[in-house]
Amino acid sequence: MSNGPYYHGECRCGAVTLMLCGTPLALGRDCRGEGFSFWPLDTLQFGMGLEEIVARDVSDQERRLACGRCGETLVVEHERVGVLALPGDVCDVAPGEAAAKDRVHGELHALGYHLDA
Repeated sequence: MSNGPYYHGECRCGAVTLMLCGTPLALGRDCRGEGFSFWPLDTLQFGMGLEEIVARDVSDQERRLACGRCGETLVVEHERVGVLALPGDVCDVAPGEAAAKDRVHGELHALGYHLDA
């Protein structure tokens, strides 16, 4: 457990809850315009509903974790880059709360994300 900042999130039906410890790396949008926050892999902890999570490999670079009850995507893992992408409706992060990490910006762009300034 971290003594630093943390963020709480959950799926639409509330069956799965999660917590992120630390500061997001960046905020941005995918190619459909949906908001995401980006986090280091080691910041995620699940609270309730771990048994409800359904994992799906989308490609060799992307794995999606979703709630098995409501179907909402909770996390998109980009293990090669070392980043988790969380949809804005799962974990709401205010602009200005992200720690701009230039090392991941180029790699996130390559994955199709557009980062906020």
